[in-house]
Amino acid sequence: MGISGSYGSDLPEVTSILPGAQIIGTKDDILFRVDPSLLGGSGSSIREDVTITAVALADNANLTGVVSISSRYQLLQITTNHPCRIRLYTSTTKRDADLTRHIGTDPTGNHGLLFEFISAPELLSADLSPLVDGFADTAAIPYSITNLSGATQTITVTLNHVKTGA
Repeated sequence: MGISGSYGSDLPEVTSILPGAQIIGTKDDILFRVDPSLLGGSGSSIREDVTITAVALADNANLTGVVSISSRYQLLQITTNHPCRIRLYTSTTKRDADLTRHIGTDPTGNHGLLFEFISAPELLSADLSPLVDGFADTAAIPYSITNLSGATQTITVTLNHVKTGA
């Protein structure tokens, strides 16, 4: 049995996170144990990878689709196996309207572009900082991949992320 209430803006220092996702902290010799479900949200704090594969994509050709992540997420890292351009959007309509935008040209209006990464032979992966907060109406996140390798290739893109919502 616990006591509910608030501690103002001077929060306890978190000292550990126990299995079962309980957060343990102390303040003024008082032990606090917080069930994260009481903090709101329905996300997961587990890092996950999702991989998109574009099989035999011709040089400068686009592949569009959707990838299942979560309707709300944070991207932490991206890895590609060949130079390419990857873009993530809030909707398929906004993705399709942006397909012909050239690299180096900023999107305009209510474009729905959440993330764009252009990899090169010397930069096939990156730790993203600041983190990319993404969202869409569903967990199916629209994407486009453009092959920039100079030849027909099977392009793989791995997105390391944390789900921050349902």
